[in-house]
Amino acid sequence: MAAQRIMLIDNEVGLCRMMEAVLKDQGYQIKSYTRPVQAVADFTAGDYDLIISDIKMPDRNGYEVFRAARALHPDTPVILNFVCFWLLQIPLAYFLATRTALEPNGAFIAIVVSESLLTILSVIVFRRGAWKKRDA
Repeated sequence: MAAQRIMLIDNEVGLCRMMEAVLKDQGYQIKSYTRPVQAVADFTAGDYDLIISDIKMPDRNGYEVFRAARALHPDTPVILNFVCFWLLQIPLAYFLATRTALEPNGAFIAIVVSESLLTILSVIVFRRGAWKKRDA
């Protein structure tokens, strides 16, 4: 069986590389983009099994990426990283900055930890997703 293909879009280069490494270690084929405009331009229906996109990016936001992907291929699942920011990054940053010896540096560590957790959760959703049943 061919490796499943994931398009990863995040304007932060370091986070993009980290998530790419984690997903490649799990056996996925990853194409990562730090410019959402380029990602949308390169998207071809059927090329990817999953798209993971940040929301807040300079050239184009995640909602625009979502709409463009849906217009070309409505069956491609798209995970937007807004839940991670509001439900994970902010509380985790607050906790690490105020309740640990990390102090202000805890906010920066929270970003990396929450992005890693999002990647792991995305892989779980991807593996268990109902979208697989449509192809069977």
